[in-house]
Amino acid sequence: MLQPWAADSTKMAVLEKVVSQLSLNPQSEEYLTLDLPGLFALPPGGLTKAQLEGHSNALRSALNKSNRLKSASALGKLLDFLRNRELFTDPDFWADFQSRRAADQQRRLMSAVSDLESETPLRTLSRGQALRRLAALGLDGLDPSLLSQHGFAVFDDLRPPVEGELSRLRSTWGPVRDKHGSDYPTVFHLMVLGRQNPPVKARCVDELSVGGKPVTSTDIEQSHAQALRTRDSNAVQDAAKFLAELKRVRDPETLRRVAFATVWERAKQQLSQGIPSVRVAKGLCSSGLDELDAVRIVAAVAEAGNGPGNSGVGVEAVREALAQGKNERARRTLEALKEDPQTVEERRELATRIEERARDKARALSDYESAMTREDYAQARSRLQDALQIDADDSAVEELLVSLPLPAPRPTLRPTESGVLVEWNGVGEGAHYDVYRSVNGVASTQARLAESLAELAFTDAEAPVGEQLRYAVVAARPGGISSAEGHADIVHLPVPKAVSAKARASDILVSWVVPPQTNGVKVRTLTLDAPPETTHVQDSTTFHMSGADIGRMYRFEVSAVYLTSGGPQESPAVTATATPRGEVRPVTDLTVTAAGSGPGLEARWSQSRGAVTELWAMPISAGQPPAVGTVLTSSEASASGLFPLRSTILAPGDHHMTARLHTLEGPHVVVPLTCGESGFLVGVATVAGNAPPVAHAAAERFGDRVRLTWTWPGGNYDALVRWRSGAAEEQVRVTKSSYGQHGAVYLPNAAEVSQIGVITMARTNSAPWVSQRVDVPFASYTGPVITYTSRIAKSLLGRARVELTVTGAHGTGSHDVGVYFASGTTMPARANQARHISTLTVDCSRGASQHHTVDLGRVRGPFWIRLFCDDGRVTVRDPKTSSLKG
Repeated sequence: MLQPWAADSTKMAVLEKVVSQLSLNPQSEEYLTLDLPGLFALPPGGLTKAQLEGHSNALRSALNKSNRLKSASALGKLLDFLRNRELFTDPDFWADFQSRRAADQQRRLMSAVSDLESETPLRTLSRGQALRRLAALGLDGLDPSLLSQHGFAVFDDLRPPVEGELSRLRSTWGPVRDKHGSDYPTVFHLMVLGRQNPPVKARCVDELSVGGKPVTSTDIEQSHAQALRTRDSNAVQDAAKFLAELKRVRDPETLRRVAFATVWERAKQQLSQGIPSVRVAKGLCSSGLDELDAVRIVAAVAEAGNGPGNSGVGVEAVREALAQGKNERARRTLEALKEDPQTVEERRELATRIEERARDKARALSDYESAMTREDYAQARSRLQDALQIDADDSAVEELLVSLPLPAPRPTLRPTESGVLVEWNGVGEGAHYDVYRSVNGVASTQARLAESLAELAFTDAEAPVGEQLRYAVVAARPGGISSAEGHADIVHLPVPKAVSAKARASDILVSWVVPPQTNGVKVRTLTLDAPPETTHVQDSTTFHMSGADIGRMYRFEVSAVYLTSGGPQESPAVTATATPRGEVRPVTDLTVTAAGSGPGLEARWSQSRGAVTELWAMPISAGQPPAVGTVLTSSEASASGLFPLRSTILAPGDHHMTARLHTLEGPHVVVPLTCGESGFLVGVATVAGNAPPVAHAAAERFGDRVRLTWTWPGGNYDALVRWRSGAAEEQVRVTKSSYGQHGAVYLPNAAEVSQIGVITMARTNSAPWVSQRVDVPFASYTGPVITYTSRIAKSLLGRARVELTVTGAHGTGSHDVGVYFASGTTMPARANQARHISTLTVDCSRGASQHHTVDLGRVRGPFWIRLFCDDGRVTVRDPKTSSLKG
């Protein structure tokens, strides 16, 4: 990061400006113009104060190693500023930094819009140009598209035409361009000559079209033919020659590039003559070019002309210098311009602006001299800074500014555990600071505490307790004049140290350390739904609270009391919190089951009132979990193989908890860990989780069977295959060894198979664990299908009959179906398990139903009636099983 920044003058200018502003005014928030998390390589997600301190030290070491780079020096100063202000190590500072930066950028954007309006009269910018301009205005990284909300058109960067794009056409295009511009103002007038209308809304940047209609090689041919038919003239002859050459270009993209090159060439020529960019764009539009293409091309040509190593394009360079606050450079540039009648008015306007700014600068310098006579150094500094705003290149003014006495620092005071913290604003580059202290306003007690400090803070660890203290800070540069003293007063009331609150079962012990000069300590007890209670504790360093409510958080504000000349006074309070958890017992009833809806698992357990329980897990193959009742730290739990589970509390309560867990791949031991005063208390574990599913499952027809294959997951698992065979649900359990013998699983009666699914199964401690079902696509056979309904009736004389309604579909022609009878309690599965009693002929081509009655004679129950077909191409689908039994 340091090398690219050192090489980028725009970025370095922004960085150095920020550092300079912060040194002059430490209360400034100029650092919001920078992406500080990116500059300091802060990882996403936030860091603790300790982590930020470690990161800060690592950054300082890295910057010291690269101090030869200009960027490292500037970034080091910025880091020191943030460290001295205790901002870098403050997690809250980084938590809302981006939102504060966005608001600051919005304010700066509104200010930048007015600057850009004077610099870009076309109100059109390429993305690259917009990024550079915004970066120079302290808006580095801002999305340029935001400018469109303020009337600017922002477009993708345009590349200049390829060198030599017109070389093969120049011999014929040159005469048309130079001699016959009044007849053919643009190349589009030639390209669409055959359309009999002058071009309007001609485009050549993203597409080649006129009036919304693409220009093709056919248009070129028609235009050439039209030129040959037109009354002969020099203009027509030259146009015909050019079109004859252009006809050889058959590629549409090449035609577009030719048109683009001619427009670019015209815009470049006119801008080089000093013609204002607005006028150039209007001229292109009046010639038939689309307005958006015209302003994009002119803006891109002007940007290319203002690149490195180029003196600028006409008066645009003067405007640029004025926008940068470089009045003298603008004057020299304007004087160097060639006389051009077309820009007289614009140059006169610029000359007036330059003279007005020069007079403003002269007035500022005159005011500076008057202020110096009165020794009003603040006014002198202000007027010199005004002069530099007008003419930033004036080194003489910069030298006057550096030679001024520095302004007095403005100190602020704050008591801390280490003493009185004295902080102040930086008042100038290279300044150093001396710190003094006096007691009770007596001048003879003034003592110098520190000298030649480069930092902007100092801690007085030996400040007298309970006294009125005055601190003075003086600034100076090496060899320069010291500033006046900056003062601040404070009564030194040291805050209590080592304040802590420790909760036990139902009581809390608050402790602290205070200097011997105290007259006791006040402890304020605060809860959410009760008024504060204040206790004055003397001759003790502890406060004991009994009968605290379990699970309620208590906040204690501890302040020391001192006897001063103005009476008793309290120090700022130091806060500590504690929450009684009651008697912590291990969880003994944890259950983990499949969630009632959606993926994942659901855990339930009971816990002590006010206790907090976390769920941790380990693979069942990793060994035994820690023993129940063991107390573990977080690191000890991790070392034993456990890892915390992500969970969402669904039904919190004082005693009974329900939580949703993410899916566990494979059987795991889930262990409840209850938070106690000295660590996690291990509860009774349970086994939970899901078996991993099979992969690459596939089914295909294999004769009259279905061949089913898949890839097994790692580990010792079985598979449960489920499918429908006609109206019946079927399943089979498959082991890895039986699968390996055949390399597949074969399902019978392929014509009736549908809805195939495979579930992985594992058995651990006699508890089965299954995966989610993997559905296997299979296209069932769609040949002839015969369905039927059956009604078995018995007469008063004991004779039985069956009434059948048979329907054929999805086929052609007729098929014979047998009616079969079987006695007993078991329904026949195949025709050879029953007796054939009748044959029905079913037409499958029309889908019509046929009604048949078959006399069964005198029969005794129980018995079964089923239809079977010998033709394997025909599928017979049975009705409900109960209707087949008599």
